Amino acid sequence: MPSTKKTNTGLISDQNLNELATEEALNSTYSDSCVINSQESSSIETSHLKTKQKKLNCLFSLKELFDRIGFGLTAHQFINIFFFMIGGSTFLVGVINGLKEALSLMFSSFLRFYTNVRKVSLKIIVISGLIFGFSFLFMGLAIKSKNLPLFSVALLISGLGIVTYGELYSCLLKQSLKPEKRSFFLKNITHYGLLITSLFFILSGFILDKFGMTEKVFSFNFFNYFISLPLTGYLIIFEFTAFALILSAHMLFKISSPDINKTKPCACVLNLYFYKMKNHMGLFVKDKRLLCILLSGVLVATIQTLGNSYYGYFLFSKFKNLYFGSFTNIALIFVFAMLCSLISQKFIVYLKNKVGVTPLFVFGALLFTLMPLTLVFNQYIYAILVANALAIIGLSMISISQNEMLTKLMNNNDENAGIHLFGLFSLIPYLILVPLGAIFAQFYGLMALFKLMVLVLLLLIVPLNFVLVLFAEKQKL
Repeated sequence: MPSTKKTNTGLISDQNLNELATEEALNSTYSDSCVINSQESSSIETSHLKTKQKKLNCLFSLKELFDRIGFGLTAHQFINIFFFMIGGSTFLVGVINGLKEALSLMFSSFLRFYTNVRKVSLKIIVISGLIFGFSFLFMGLAIKSKNLPLFSVALLISGLGIVTYGELYSCLLKQSLKPEKRSFFLKNITHYGLLITSLFFILSGFILDKFGMTEKVFSFNFFNYFISLPLTGYLIIFEFTAFALILSAHMLFKISSPDINKTKPCACVLNLYFYKMKNHMGLFVKDKRLLCILLSGVLVATIQTLGNSYYGYFLFSKFKNLYFGSFTNIALIFVFAMLCSLISQKFIVYLKNKVGVTPLFVFGALLFTLMPLTLVFNQYIYAILVANALAIIGLSMISISQNEMLTKLMNNNDENAGIHLFGLFSLIPYLILVPLGAIFAQFYGLMALFKLMVLVLLLLIVPLNFVLVLFAEKQKL
């Protein structure tokens, strides 16, 4: 006769106890199985995520590498030299460069605002990259045929292309890879990218000096076929630039496109953008401190554009066939400045924390004056080498201090929009001053323009910055 046990719920037989024990064991086994499956699933997901991150790091790293190669091979100093060589007048070179910068600034301002309220399709980023790459191919063809209209249009397209490509790519990188998940190369792309660009900048100068502007025929035997290739230095660098940038855009094809938020149509974004611009316009006009920063920024941007348009060609003409070679001289002068700018970043931050933002602004303007001042009074290559480096460092100081002052002066809610629209408000005076400077250079020569630039920097920009120092003493900026 089976034994029984008495419980609070009644009598339970040994058979029932065995059944309960078996059921408990099954439940325990099922629970353990679920835990194991969950751990395996989690392990698979982690492995898949790591594989995806490695792939993204690899694609983005290759993309950055090809970009930096392209930027180095066709630096804007060389592009402007070619512009002059195919018959561009001083006025035309200055105006086209000014227009390119103005369109880039306007488009960049809108894109930064646009990407904050609406995500952009990956196809648009890739297409903008391809357009940017092909613009250099058309520049090479324009140089070969000495076609000024084609070269001018290609130069303007390249300006819009790099802004679109750069701004949208930055957003894609932020969406796809968090900073802590990026490879060592991507985390330090500012440093490595500048080194790669510098290396290919010098290589480009060497190629141009080696092959020159005249067409040379290179012949070789390929499996009993005699092949002749007409080559010039400029075609080599422009074709390789186009190839590198097209490859860079192609890297993005392999990236899975993030979901696109279409909650706000383009028309709504445009209306919101112009509404914000209208609201901030009054703020820049009424606030004397912002007005001083705006005027100083416009004058610095004008001088920078005119300098970028003419410095390269002036130095090319001055040191032609001397020292390391016509184009290599230019590359070394500007590469040295780029590397000094990279090294000086920590010093600039230290100086900003030590002396304050507005004194840094004044000091930056004084350093920026050294390049045109040296071109006027001391035209030796080593003096120009140092002056150009100090001028680039000064420009970095101006940029950092200007953004810092705008951040402090703008309301917290409107800070980002205000900084983005700051450049846009400077367009009207900028579009007037750059052509005036180009006309002055056309009639009186580049040396007269450099003297005028020195006078504007010393008699207008530096005093405006001292006014900002006085405001800073009252407002503790």
